Amino acid sequence: MKNVHLKAFVYLFIFLLLDMSFPVGFLSGTDFTMLGVIFLSVYLDYRLVLLYALFFGIAKDALNSHALPFFSVDFAITVFLVKSLLKYFRDKLLFKFVVVFLAVLFNFVFITAFSGANFSLRSLLGFVLCSLGILFFTNYFFAAWIQR
Repeated sequence: MKNVHLKAFVYLFIFLLLDMSFPVGFLSGTDFTMLGVIFLSVYLDYRLVLLYALFFGIAKDALNSHALPFFSVDFAITVFLVKSLLKYFRDKLLFKFVVVFLAVLFNFVFITAFSGANFSLRSLLGFVLCSLGILFFTNYFFAAWIQR
């Protein structure tokens, strides 16, 4: 587990860049940084993930010119949600997928409710498809990379 801090930072920084790359279109409602935080919380200690969640939440709030720490609070709530649910389903991949899906759904509803955005099936589909892609990427590449 060498350089876990650097690897986690790089991982979340990539997702923050993805967030800034899709301002409009099919993937515009997808919160890539949140997805990165969710999947990182599956593999790392919650204190480390919470630290990164708060840091990247503040960065995302600053980039979006939010006066209140909207993303920081959302990210912190999600880390606790994922970690508390994963206590019960530690070793089963199917249950990890269910926990991740619940966290993604929670965030989609949270973001839609508090941002004033209109709920649409298209944005939910984009959110779920990105979640599946990032879940497989994280499960196969990041887990192996972080354990080296």
